[in-house]
Amino acid sequence: MASKHFAEKLEEAWRIRREVFGSELRVYVPGARFISLSITGRRCELMCKHCSGYYLRNMTPAETPHEFLSVCRALRKRGGYGCLVSGGFDREGKLPVEGFVEAIAEAKKETELVFNIHPGFVNRRLAKKLAEAGVDAASVDVVGDSRVVEEVYGLRKSPEDYEVLLRSLKDAGIDSVSPHVCVGLWYGRESKEEEALNMIRSVEPEVLVFTVLIPTRGTPMEGVSPPPPERVAELIALARISMPDVEISLGCMRPGGPYRRRLDALAIQAGVNRIAVPSTTAIRSACKTLEVKKLELCCALSRRVEEKALRLV
Repeated sequence: MASKHFAEKLEEAWRIRREVFGSELRVYVPGARFISLSITGRRCELMCKHCSGYYLRNMTPAETPHEFLSVCRALRKRGGYGCLVSGGFDREGKLPVEGFVEAIAEAKKETELVFNIHPGFVNRRLAKKLAEAGVDAASVDVVGDSRVVEEVYGLRKSPEDYEVLLRSLKDAGIDSVSPHVCVGLWYGRESKEEEALNMIRSVEPEVLVFTVLIPTRGTPMEGVSPPPPERVAELIALARISMPDVEISLGCMRPGGPYRRRLDALAIQAGVNRIAVPSTTAIRSACKTLEVKKLELCCALSRRVEEKALRLV
């Protein structure tokens, strides 16, 4: 649960948010103009315990370089801005994207679409190739708890390896590298999210994205309860206070229904600049004090990358 100083932290976070960023709240609803592609279709070797490949079903398959190019061309033809390049990971926690680098470069040259990649543990050489191919952004899951890394993700990595990955992607020249913190990955309980935030602060990101464990049907976590919305909001407030200049987003991966309505309202109070697919009630309330701007984009992109995408209108 949230600490006894929860209300004070929210108040401080809200003050900082207004002082640094003013009254704008950016709302993200990707829709048909910014889509999610899976270069592995529904296949995933890693099969993490919180997902087990379930969310690959909702992505557009693009399992060959030829299919990838076709999807990108069709997306641009109908007025699209860009896409998330993702898919199932291999057993080392990496997106098997090596065979798609040339297709990404060709699609970038031909369509100018914005590409946000979910790469996993790519090495420096591949990170450099992706940057040279024209990848604009990278979304990186950051974990602060070795139990989660080993038992939920099934990886032989340490939390420190995530910090190395963030720095490698930035050094490679990818314009926007956005760490993501999923709250509650240890079966809905605390999983050293504050340690993850400490690592993230050291690499000075432009955008930080919070997500929340969704108890998902068919996974080992389908019966767990997500962390209390108050605790998620407290972590957001801590991030806002410790990283006042960073744009903070509440990402689309979070439970729905009453949980989402409660969390969205608290997250806005805790200082988020951005919120993806928000509840209607939270936005209706936010409109009373904030200027809401709606975008058909991914919430993890830096302002520079967003501008690139919106120039394609």
